[in-house]
Amino acid sequence: MKVSLLTLFTPTRENVRGPSALPYYLLKHRNSDIDVEVFSFNLNKIEVDQIRQVEQSLNLRIHVWRLPRWYSFLVRYDLTMARVFFNYPLFCYIQPSDKQLKQLTANRPDVIWHYWDTFIGLSKRLPQFKHVITGPDSPSLTYYRQIVDLYSFRSLIFYLGLAKVTYSTVKQMRYPVGSNVIYHVVGREDLEVVRKVAPDKKYFFLYHPHYELADHVTIDFSKPVLQILFAGAYDERTISAMDEIVSVLTRMDDHLKKSFSFTFIGAGWEKCCNVLKESGCDAISVRWVENYVESIAKYDIFLYPIEVGAGTKGKTLDAIANGLLTIGTNVALENIAVRDKESCIIYRYADQLPGILEDILAQPSHYESMARLGMEKVRKYHEPHRCSTAFFDLVRKFIQGLV
Repeated sequence: MKVSLLTLFTPTRENVRGPSALPYYLLKHRNSDIDVEVFSFNLNKIEVDQIRQVEQSLNLRIHVWRLPRWYSFLVRYDLTMARVFFNYPLFCYIQPSDKQLKQLTANRPDVIWHYWDTFIGLSKRLPQFKHVITGPDSPSLTYYRQIVDLYSFRSLIFYLGLAKVTYSTVKQMRYPVGSNVIYHVVGREDLEVVRKVAPDKKYFFLYHPHYELADHVTIDFSKPVLQILFAGAYDERTISAMDEIVSVLTRMDDHLKKSFSFTFIGAGWEKCCNVLKESGCDAISVRWVENYVESIAKYDIFLYPIEVGAGTKGKTLDAIANGLLTIGTNVALENIAVRDKESCIIYRYADQLPGILEDILAQPSHYESMARLGMEKVRKYHEPHRCSTAFFDLVRKFIQGLV
């Protein structure tokens, strides 16, 4: 089977400046009879030597295409806010030229694989080919969740701009396609949204593969101090939920503050870290680590307070797959093969957390078993080769006219 992957972002192992490492792991674990060429606009600005390393790792060729001059102009002069005047999201206007399309189809691929769902109209320009579009999420679900989040009400101009972008993503989802197109998403909630917005399109949900695994995992909650990890970024996706959590943690009893330490990995966490320190908690903030997976495997608990987002959260998969007991919102744990109170903990309100932490101290073996079960479930159902096989089997059936 020959596949041409058209993408805005060059695939990377650790998702460098892109939306997800999903394409990398689907490609990395594909069967040997699948021949792939990648055509990338390289929006994530991966250097040439790194691209060569990815080519070697994935056993394929990556062609880097030049971005349109108008887009480079908008970025250079910080004019991307002009997107609020566009009918569709900004990235939808980055389209291959006729010359680039000839290169894309030169080897007569069996299917053209799009990543993301931004190359609107391409299936009509190339109607003789089958097209598989990996969302990987519903374009509008993230914005819908953001528009009802309190943080979005900080400015009328910001809120109106967000409403316009939400409207644009709905138009993007409704862009008509023919029978030569199917869609692949990694979110059940995303699937429900797109089926309501664009019921005539064919969408399929598949599990997202987990990423790398640490060499050694130890699950032990009998230690005098348990280490809690926050990771990702303190941004519009996490600010509202995180501010509530920090407020609750600062008011915990002293014995809880002495029984847990807090580490933040990622950008923007300094404020949260300092507030916890001032309240008597043991807290540190680290913007970057050399080996993320090996670093997080040293912690006991992963706490992910995210309220805005869609699809599958890679940080959650990383944590559960590497043995961390994961406590998070429903958004943090959606679309992952774990269950609340069996293999993870889903909280609804921030003030539930002190009680949860108290119970972990009271029943360490119970929560060790919960963390192990979560790790087993994720390593089984989100195993990369299993996910890659499921995806390319779907692609093959589509080519054969079976879906």
